[in-house]
Amino acid sequence: FALVDKANTLDLAALAQDRTKSQFARLHAIWALGQLGRKADSLARDTLALLLKDSDAVLRGQAAKTFGELRAVRTEPLIPLLKDKDLHVRTLAALAVARHPSGKAVESLLELADQLKADQHYLRHGYSMALAACAEAEELAKQAGSGNVLRKLCCVLALRKQGSKEVEAFLADKSHWVRTEAARAIHDGRSVPDALPALAATLLSAASLPEAFY
Repeated sequence: FALVDKANTLDLAALAQDRTKSQFARLHAIWALGQLGRKADSLARDTLALLLKDSDAVLRGQAAKTFGELRAVRTEPLIPLLKDKDLHVRTLAALAVARHPSGKAVESLLELADQLKADQHYLRHGYSMALAACAEAEELAKQAGSGNVLRKLCCVLALRKQGSKEVEAFLADKSHWVRTEAARAIHDGRSVPDALPALAATLLSAASLPEAFY
């Protein structure tokens, strides 16, 4: 906040991009540019977009987060970061894409979901939020035929976020994990009343379904 009061956008943009300066100083310049970008400062916005390609992963991640918090920005510069070599950058980029949805991100998100590991909770959350914002419910429901558990799980979580009846497509999945999340999506929190009959029907068939968790 003090930097915004004391420095102009040109100086902050120069500092943020100066690789001879400390990471700490450059991060503060990024956050200051974020404040200015919210006031429709075009130089601040353009500089944040450039920093999405910085060689420092911490700076790329914070640039993605800050850029994503602006209003009316293009999604396209964020999409390449979904495949960033740094997993934290991927998470922040996915959450930024969720704020600025584009159908162009869906294919990449589904492919990346296939690469997830079971314990990558933050990354899974980011992908699920982005899918909820970018994909149509019907497109997500089609993934019930996928052979990848993590892809299906991300789609279930996305459909839960959407409050879509299409989530019932996953109630008979061979994975106990996917089935359980589908049931929670229908019943917990913001329930999906239209899918309750399908959920009730699983009570009769649950004993015959596979018990594989993963």
